[in-house]
Amino acid sequence: MHISHQVIEQTINSIQGLLIDNQKDIEEAYCNDENSLSITISVKYDIAKGGQGISVETGINFVKERIKQRTVAVVDDKQQALFN
Repeated sequence: MHISHQVIEQTINSIQGLLIDNQKDIEEAYCNDENSLSITISVKYDIAKGGQGISVETGINFVKERIKQRTVAVVDDKQQALFN
């Protein structure tokens, strides 16, 4: 098997579908993270089950909400407990 023009066309169509299907969430993530967003697109080619053709698997990965959390704690071993 080889990666033909048809396989590439299917790959492009699948990626386009993922972007369109997730457009609202992508826009939200882009705006939530100060107008910056990284999107990872993955493509996997494999021999299809039964050995006929090539399986084209595509994926999309991005973070919709930026989670930023910070904690500060001060511990003083010399401090007495309030309740005994």
